[in-house]
Amino acid sequence: MTDLKKLEFEGIDTCNEISLCEYGMLLAKKDDTYYVIYGCDIGEQGEYINFNWNYFNEEEVEDLIEGLTDDDILSFVGSTYDQWGELSVLQRLYNLYSYYGALVVFSHSDYEGANSVEDFHKMFNLGF
Repeated sequence: MTDLKKLEFEGIDTCNEISLCEYGMLLAKKDDTYYVIYGCDIGEQGEYINFNWNYFNEEEVEDLIEGLTDDDILSFVGSTYDQWGELSVLQRLYNLYSYYGALVVFSHSDYEGANSVEDFHKMFNLGF
């Protein structure tokens, strides 16, 4: 079992706090597994306030991305299929999450099991 505190997360912004609270997603990769923390509830100030997490192996992530890649998402991000394929896994997952939402991309939204940023600091070393 991976020590969750040793995962090194990254986000769309260079600041992980902004990536999580404003963009709603952080991603870490350890060996052949991706770990994602994603926002599932937005507060009155427009920032994500509750989060959940999931993990996928490399094959599952590639199948997920391939299965959701269509003309709608390419139009949303303004990319051709070839340009889309050149984006990092983080960028493609974030774009899919932004367009389709947590329920479609991460197979659940789990508002019931959602946790605050403070709770995630106890589980993971978020670096902020």
